[in-house]
Amino acid sequence: MGLWAAYAVIRTDDAVGLSEPAECGWFPGVGPVDGWSALVSRNAEPDGVEVGQDGFPWTGVGGPMLTAVVMDSDVALLVGWDRGEERFRWLFNEEAGPAYGLPGRVEEPDEATLAAERAPVVAAMVEWARAAGCAADAARLDDVLARGYVLAEDGLFAALADLGLLDAHGSICPAAPLPSTFEADLERLRHPEPLAITIASGDGAVLPREAGPMFLAAALNTTGDAWNEFVLQHELEYWGRPGCLVAQSVGEVPAGGLTGHAMWTIILASDPPVGITMYMGPLGADLWFLPIAGPWHVVPQEHTELDSAIAWARANVGTITEPVHPDHEMFLADLPEQDLGVDLMDPSPLYRTRPSSLVGELYTYTDLASRTDALAAWLDQARQLLIDPVLDVAGERVCFPAGGNRGRPYGIAVTIEAKSAKGRWSHTGGEAARWHAVLDRLRAGQLHFLSLRLDQLNGTGRSAQYRGGIHIAVELRDQFTDATGPLPDDHPARIAVTVTRPLLGSEGLERVRGLLHNAAVVFDAVTGYLHGSGHTGEMQSPYERRGSAVWRGERLDVMTRGMHWGNLIGAGHVAALGGLSRLEQLLADGRIQRLERWSDTPELWWFELLPNPLDACNTHASTIAAELPEIAPA
Repeated sequence: MGLWAAYAVIRTDDAVGLSEPAECGWFPGVGPVDGWSALVSRNAEPDGVEVGQDGFPWTGVGGPMLTAVVMDSDVALLVGWDRGEERFRWLFNEEAGPAYGLPGRVEEPDEATLAAERAPVVAAMVEWARAAGCAADAARLDDVLARGYVLAEDGLFAALADLGLLDAHGSICPAAPLPSTFEADLERLRHPEPLAITIASGDGAVLPREAGPMFLAAALNTTGDAWNEFVLQHELEYWGRPGCLVAQSVGEVPAGGLTGHAMWTIILASDPPVGITMYMGPLGADLWFLPIAGPWHVVPQEHTELDSAIAWARANVGTITEPVHPDHEMFLADLPEQDLGVDLMDPSPLYRTRPSSLVGELYTYTDLASRTDALAAWLDQARQLLIDPVLDVAGERVCFPAGGNRGRPYGIAVTIEAKSAKGRWSHTGGEAARWHAVLDRLRAGQLHFLSLRLDQLNGTGRSAQYRGGIHIAVELRDQFTDATGPLPDDHPARIAVTVTRPLLGSEGLERVRGLLHNAAVVFDAVTGYLHGSGHTGEMQSPYERRGSAVWRGERLDVMTRGMHWGNLIGAGHVAALGGLSRLEQLLADGRIQRLERWSDTPELWWFELLPNPLDACNTHASTIAAELPEIAPA
């Protein structure tokens, strides 16, 4: 979770006469240079920067001051004031602004437009600093405002430093730990206030007689707007019309404490049943998000297992009027072995998941900024081979939403994400014209990250939780890497491809493998993989996430990210193994299925463990990794 905070920076002489700040939720801060003081608040609302709002102790300050608000480290809004009037305003990471009720735009304009927008703000900031008796550096301020930030507060504090209010690389912190509501909030969760609950067989205020787990059931109204909205919200189009819901307590309900128990799992009593949500709150009053009809029924205590409780509910509370469609989404417990890694130690038979995806990733220490023409050509080819065929079939369902906006219900959305060399993000639709425009920006050396996504949408026009998509991405330099110079050993450039199994088609594997082969040769990849599960872009590869193996930042021209279905190695890996003989023996023994040279310069070899990447592979991969410890992280 990021930082949520509001700040006021005031001349120390003006701060002396303030009313009791703590009564308004404001507390002394430390960090400003001599002559300036800071106040800090947890009230990180956008109106926290406005002068004249009730409840802010600094409202009457007439001299120069600054107010700012940081919201989850995603955005930071800075406003300069003098004599009670606004002098300037700047939003750091403006592309994230709309998510927090702030203005913003989803596509970064060209450099000339951005420079023209910054110029009057920088001039106003310099003039504010002069009037406040501070020394501001216009060029440094312009550079600070030109950038995007992983942590928005970094931009805010850099601007304050260049305005002369903080030391270089300084920040503002509370002078003492702020009063915390955590313990009180936790106590309210453990012992919530009782809420009235109508129980068919009695008063919920006095049930149960003995502490223990409980099941409740309520009939469903499967007609009307409430049901339709419920279906859309939870993607239940394939789940028929069950007659009831079951609520399962998380932990024991204390004696006489039903109306105050605050943790419930809500389950649709379809056949098979499916988990809907976890509800954190007393199960009483009007649960507006559940289309229930009538009171809750207490499932008899002899039904101690969920299956038995659901069967009782179907027989006594509400019967199924429309069965589940056979093409319903798969459950976590149905996933093949290769998906059950560290994140799914105990896969649930109640909760749904997406199908497996074919994921591939390449790593290189080549400065891809020197090969942007080839990189743009490769990306365009990847789109033509993987995404365009899906769009051709989808026809009118295709849409191009931008900035997190909704797309066409049950449509196919194509979107672009790009991060500039200065760290500013754009989130736009992926129609052909925008795609070619962003490729031009890549060729011009303006981008450090570019991705193209295809998402299958649900009935609300949002990305479907249980349908996968296609993702193609390149990262020239990550957030931890300088804008120029050699790439660090532990932060290489990346090229990644993900394709969900239902969209692979008969030629998908060959196309993905071919794209990786081409990219590996053209961009001097040092290692890479192709696997039938997991995710790209994570801190860990699929191999690393499913066990205790850790890549410790060794150069990847002598180490891999573990063994996967398909594996790319180079001359350094071959040398570490003492030659190819061990791989050749594994091939002769049938323990790997393919070993082929992909390139002479650079020397690259590719080997595959099994015929099909979407078959269970993890156990076999771990066995092969144990035989090649020189190149597999342990």
